[in-house]
Amino acid sequence: MSMKFVPSGALKAVFVLFLVSSGRMTSAQAVTGYQLVNAFGANTFTQPVCIRSAPGETNRIFILEKTGAIRLVTNLSATNPTKSAYMNLASGLSASGEQGLLGLAFHPNFQSSGYFFIYRSVVVGGLTYERLARFQADPPSAATASASTEVVLFDQRDPADNHNGGDLHFGNDGYLYVSLGDGGMQNDFYSNSQTIRKGFHSGLLRIDVDQRVDNIAPNPPSSISELTISTNYLVPNDNPFFTDTLSTERNTSIPTNSIRTEYWAVGLRNPWRFSIDPVTGWIWVGDVGGSLREEVDVIARGGNYGWVYREGTGAGPVAGPTGFTGLPPIYQYNHGNTATNTGNSITGGLVYRGGILGQLTGAYVFCDYTSGNIWALRYDGNTVTEFHNLMQNGLALKQTGIVAFGTDPRNGDILMAGFGHNLILRLTVSVPALTITRELTPGQITLSWPFDVGAFDPYSTTDLGSPNSWLRVATSATVSNGRWVVTLPAADQTEFFRLQSQ
Repeated sequence: MSMKFVPSGALKAVFVLFLVSSGRMTSAQAVTGYQLVNAFGANTFTQPVCIRSAPGETNRIFILEKTGAIRLVTNLSATNPTKSAYMNLASGLSASGEQGLLGLAFHPNFQSSGYFFIYRSVVVGGLTYERLARFQADPPSAATASASTEVVLFDQRDPADNHNGGDLHFGNDGYLYVSLGDGGMQNDFYSNSQTIRKGFHSGLLRIDVDQRVDNIAPNPPSSISELTISTNYLVPNDNPFFTDTLSTERNTSIPTNSIRTEYWAVGLRNPWRFSIDPVTGWIWVGDVGGSLREEVDVIARGGNYGWVYREGTGAGPVAGPTGFTGLPPIYQYNHGNTATNTGNSITGGLVYRGGILGQLTGAYVFCDYTSGNIWALRYDGNTVTEFHNLMQNGLALKQTGIVAFGTDPRNGDILMAGFGHNLILRLTVSVPALTITRELTPGQITLSWPFDVGAFDPYSTTDLGSPNSWLRVATSATVSNGRWVVTLPAADQTEFFRLQSQ
């Protein structure tokens, strides 16, 4: 990485770290690239699984805790922001395995309606269901919301405590998208994939929570669905399965008047976390794999992503119809925790649209829960480019236990929920690992740091609110693998060596 040395007060302050030796002088080593820091000072959370902010707000963030609490974080610019209780949904909640309080989405018109939507695992009559429900904050700016405002949209029987999906996002079209796992166990044990005539499993829903006049009521549940549907939503009339058939339908004996027209895409195993890029409107899904591989999908209307007949681009655990392929992922990686660029459980991620990490703008940043790898890639609709690990001091940045991504509403910073660490982490730059060497030529020094292609935008101060950016060298030929020689003006030589002697 090459940067032009521009003496400044902020940069000179970094020199206080440098060590003095006879002849050639070498700096102490700081970190370089990206780093994860605690986003909210000393605040901790209990099994955080979702990070959200309400549209039109810049000073509040909502954190879902798997065991039933919604925490509100305010005063975001403070060293220790304020954490408070927003709502408690622990009553009647099942938090077994991967069940619990799973998803939150604020209505696009939240500032007028106060509506927000929750996906969670509830116990009704001794049985567990995955429930989508609406709640209301009154007024929207209130510091708490009441669980008594609940309006149920659907309950789907959940026979196992894994593969629940449960992420929620409003698209640029104003409709609510809901991710659904295959119902649990392994290898689609309950035969919930490759069907739109059963219940809500193994795909992505698109529903109209505003009940627009031109949209259509959902079909009644089928006899095998174990699904309870409310009258509190409609189905967008351009959803694909009003007109398209599912050629791989596994329940052909179920009447077509029970087709789940709510589906936007099918063939997903466990789309644990997904995101919608506000610029392109593309839906990015991290689909958790079975025994072989993990995948990143960009969702197409009516797309079939293959599960259970395919796992990524390979064969799935159940043989599919002759010639079946499904839509391939845009990226996939093999299982493992030690080999390069592997993992066992993709978390998903988001497209970075913030204002600080310039080299990541427009890139999809994602991670694996078990290996801790954190990656970025770009996709133009046809080809993946610039896939790379995020780096720290020349090594791959890793953090296990990340279960969700979110953004800081003030600046678009990427936030990550550290489930195993009970923290919300912030992805940020770190000070480059500079080696500063005094050369034999009077007044000449060499600045060098680990060569790290495309890994970071370094700053001469760790205060990202007022960064004093280094300037890039205009002609890269003057720099080789992060080594650059510069002669300081006399005044700066004096200041440099004075700081060296402290």
